[in-house]
Amino acid sequence: MKIMKTIAATAALTALAGCVVTLPVGTLSGGGGAAGAMDIPESCQLLPAEGNAVFAGVNAKRQAAGLAPVQRVATLDRAAQVQACYMAKTQSLGHTGAGGSSAGQRVYAACGRYCQISENVGNTPNIPMALQLWTESPGHRKNMMNRRYKQGGAAVARDANGRLWSSSVFARNC
Repeated sequence: MKIMKTIAATAALTALAGCVVTLPVGTLSGGGGAAGAMDIPESCQLLPAEGNAVFAGVNAKRQAAGLAPVQRVATLDRAAQVQACYMAKTQSLGHTGAGGSSAGQRVYAACGRYCQISENVGNTPNIPMALQLWTESPGHRKNMMNRRYKQGGAAVARDANGRLWSSSVFARNC
């Protein structure tokens, strides 16, 4: 199994990905998620304290920039948990999850109904590095600092090698 190794902060930036999904009101391509899109294996080691640290760190950065914090929402946490666990299990960083699911499909499958969704994902040795790299990356920073996002969720899973797989989801209501 291929294991990503981060040698330096600049190399670690390649271990992060960010995207924005814009959804038409009341619709989602695929009708609500791919099969298995919301499964969290029992073997997944979710780290609630680290997920809380990601969420608090994002809000601290928003507030430092003069933005209102995002409200934490269980459906967005669930979508983030699913992706963090999937990435840790497969040792694969990205926005495509179980069953080929997208971030939008995972949020929709968790009963989240939003017009716009962004997801930041990362594979770093610690939470401060993930937050730093997201802040330094224009696309990730844009996701975190989008004034239109009022709600969010976050999760972190640890793989068998001790690496942290982070997912942070942001959303805008219709």
